[in-house]
Amino acid sequence: MWDEDEVDVFTFTLNKGGVAKSTLAVNVAHKLALMDRRVLLFDADPQGSAATLLGFDPCDSSVKVLRMAAAVGAVHPLRGRHELTDRPGLDDTAAGLSQEQATAVQNALIHTGRHGLDLLAGSAELRAFEREMLERRVRPRELAERLRPVFAPYDAVVIDTHPGYFLQELAILLATRIVLPVATEFLVLREVRETLAIVEALGCQATP
Repeated sequence: MWDEDEVDVFTFTLNKGGVAKSTLAVNVAHKLALMDRRVLLFDADPQGSAATLLGFDPCDSSVKVLRMAAAVGAVHPLRGRHELTDRPGLDDTAAGLSQEQATAVQNALIHTGRHGLDLLAGSAELRAFEREMLERRVRPRELAERLRPVFAPYDAVVIDTHPGYFLQELAILLATRIVLPVATEFLVLREVRETLAIVEALGCQATP
């Protein structure tokens, strides 16, 4: 049964490309929108495949929102922990967005023309963002907390990922449901085990 009080976040992930993650993510997002849900498709894949499948060019809309969330704080150079800056409209857990941030999110959103379906498209700039987060020692868990207010207006969020470290972990931590596309091939089954190990290492409960 659908939980009306919780944003359902579907993360499509696997430590292997070519398993139809993007195709499945787009189709699930579209199906949820057809069920009269307000849906955000968040493309965290530098290839921007989700945007392409919906008829749009890859662009920097998802990375703009990620940078906005990352700008909430800065990593302390000695202790390596996240500290909030003195920006107005933000509290310790980013329980809401300031008007400036809400406007930035609205400007980044792509309205797909499909009823109830919005898109934050991916691009190659996501790779630079991922490197930047690793250099700044920002933890995926910290950024996940600052992204949650972006999802609040939606009934469901669908995240498309790529095999990687920071963005993949971020998407897993944001998820209420993790989808591992599987083909009956040895290499794919091996990557399923490795991806499940990442999920469990992040403290998420994996229930097939």
